[in-house]
Amino acid sequence: MPPNSTAKILVVDDRPGDLIALEGVLRSLGHEVIRATSSEAALRYALAEDIAFVVLDLNLPEIDGFQLARALKQQERTRLVPILFLTAQTAEESFVRQGYASGAIDFLVRPIQPEILKAKAEFCLDLHRARREALAAEQRSAFLARASSVLSESLDPRITLAKFADLAVSALADWCTVSLIDEDKALRRVAVVHRDPEKQWLAQEYQRRFLPPFDRSREFVNVLRRRKAVLLNQVSAPQLASFAESPEHLRILTELGIASFIMAPLSSRESLLGVITLIRSDPRNPYQQADLLFAEDLAARAALAVDNAHLYELERRRADFEQQLIGIVSHDLRNPLSVISMAASAIERSGGVDDRSRRSAGRIRAATDRANQLIRDLLDFTQARRTGGIPIRRQPIDLHRLTKELIDDFAADAPQGRIELLQSGDGQGDWDPNRIQQMIENLTQNAFKYSPAESSIRIETRGEAEAVFISVQNGGEPIPAELLPHLFKPMRAFAGKVDKTNRSIGLGLYIVHHIVQAHGGSIEVSSSKENGTTFAVRLPRAPPVSLTEPFERRNIPRDAAF
Repeated sequence: MPPNSTAKILVVDDRPGDLIALEGVLRSLGHEVIRATSSEAALRYALAEDIAFVVLDLNLPEIDGFQLARALKQQERTRLVPILFLTAQTAEESFVRQGYASGAIDFLVRPIQPEILKAKAEFCLDLHRARREALAAEQRSAFLARASSVLSESLDPRITLAKFADLAVSALADWCTVSLIDEDKALRRVAVVHRDPEKQWLAQEYQRRFLPPFDRSREFVNVLRRRKAVLLNQVSAPQLASFAESPEHLRILTELGIASFIMAPLSSRESLLGVITLIRSDPRNPYQQADLLFAEDLAARAALAVDNAHLYELERRRADFEQQLIGIVSHDLRNPLSVISMAASAIERSGGVDDRSRRSAGRIRAATDRANQLIRDLLDFTQARRTGGIPIRRQPIDLHRLTKELIDDFAADAPQGRIELLQSGDGQGDWDPNRIQQMIENLTQNAFKYSPAESSIRIETRGEAEAVFISVQNGGEPIPAELLPHLFKPMRAFAGKVDKTNRSIGLGLYIVHHIVQAHGGSIEVSSSKENGTTFAVRLPRAPPVSLTEPFERRNIPRDAAF
């Protein structure tokens, strides 16, 4: 309760003369006095009004003051209201003990001395004020916590500020306007909300036709220049007229109601984001300093949410640009690489070149193949980041056959016995053959990269009832346990291990993971010194209904640029 606000004091006495005398003394303190001549009326007033304290005569006709005090203490609304007992008796110990047990904080003995009554009344008013302030602080804290949650729900600044306006009106204002500084540095109003539904249309009409009410005021200029909130706790008729551009403007402002206002900046660490204006229409309830602090806290939270939304949008645009650039450049590199590859192949097949030139052409062709592989990985990475998955085109295939053909190609370039292939069960299913080949190729290349040259690599495909299992196992030092959860993130390499080919950009396992996800499968990795490292993939034979979209996008080329 602000120091200058009016409190309500309940005086209960069945003698009218004493009531008038008590009322006269208490009114001199500047507060409202409610009179009751019976316990029934006293209880009714106490439960209906916000009572600061009660002056209660002990000798009431129906029930005595002790009983009424106990009744008040049993009600949640009045259990903390201070009670001064009014009595003609001397303060004997048993009597005093009974009074305190009933909830009294003090006694007034007739005949009443005005100064004593005023002193004890002031003490009770201080208790009431402290209780109100503590309750208000608790409510503000709970409200700000809820506001932080609500303001973080959207990354659109305009949606965030519309929510802010609703929050402000629910807790702090009769109506509220919010303006945001756009990219062109113009201040544009993004929200106006009025507590009274019947006046909301008028507020929107005001927003459409006029500037915010104080945009031409000295206070507004101070907010812009100093980024400090300002409070005007009383708006006079001449001031209101000075804010208006025309008689029609003044009429709408008067109808909406402006008795006091707070104007606060929405500021980030680096710049001014916007301005909020909180308005109260009732001159009996003007803004106070505590409201200004509350408004500043709420505005700071709103500004943080808006700033985060701006940063997110900038980051999104940057990431989109980078991914589009990667996609475009990668796609455009394929044409010259294709020319180089075809020329190298033609040289290899030509009968008129010596062995040295043929070997050089072979190295050129192999290099272009590796470059194409890197480009394919970059395109897949770009698409996975932009769309959340890699597109696949399913068709019936024999996974055993596809794997054997791929491993035979690997074995042709590997030392005898370096690769071991085990196959069992039914290998039939609906998968994307190109993506499955890419997955197995990436896992096998990964095994070659991170295993000793003399160790063997074991690849197994095994058909079971509703799925097939693919595993790739290699020897060597185990992957540290702390790295296992991060293996399928992009641009990650195994700490302490060397990619002996120096041909990886760290996207192979990331792409494997997305291919498995697109097929509705799962992938696990285990690594130990005794058993080496094993990547185990489970692929359902048919797509689950829930995964048909969005990952399975038919008629989308696997090398499409996004």
